[in-house]
Amino acid sequence: RRQPHFLACVMNTTNALTHPARMHGIYKNWQGPDTTWNESELPLFYEEMDEYSATSLERVNEEALRIRDAIVKKHPEIDLSAVKSRLEIFKSYGDNVGDITSLFTAYRTNRAYQGITVPVEQTDVVGKVKCPAGHRYFQDDIPYGLCVFRYLADLVDVSTPEIDSLIEWGQKIMQKEYLVDGELTGKDVAEIPLWGYSLEDLIA
Repeated sequence: RRQPHFLACVMNTTNALTHPARMHGIYKNWQGPDTTWNESELPLFYEEMDEYSATSLERVNEEALRIRDAIVKKHPEIDLSAVKSRLEIFKSYGDNVGDITSLFTAYRTNRAYQGITVPVEQTDVVGKVKCPAGHRYFQDDIPYGLCVFRYLADLVDVSTPEIDSLIEWGQKIMQKEYLVDGELTGKDVAEIPLWGYSLEDLIA
């Protein structure tokens, strides 16, 4: 449906919050481009969600909502009510989600997510795979997702330690540089959509 404000569209990118957090849960032991995993030991992406990933997802989600609330506090005239928590969104799935108690249970019991495998990069060794630096969960969801939230956070003075942690981890794998010493001053920041716009520009 039509969103009430441009920023509601920008902040409704739930995949950009979900994918990097889950990828980090799976590939957090990445030590460089030659790091490999046994493909047979990798979990299903959603059905076998672990507590570590779910906790990261909850923190990222909370940070995004704090950014939303800070924007509305500065500009109460705009409507960002369409920007909801991931758990609220899952409630709209009805009976497709077996257990809506938490993000951990909602992801694991969502029928729509059954059987989805982990993105991998194949190697020359049968059964051995790498973390796929070129996959859209990195190339799209970090610069065009997490970094956008991080940029908005700067505009409204909201701290985002979990988002920061995921960007710092992901940019190493991508061989990019967005965050440096906790600030968006890296050489690749111009790739971030909205870069250079003030909050007032975005409201207008």
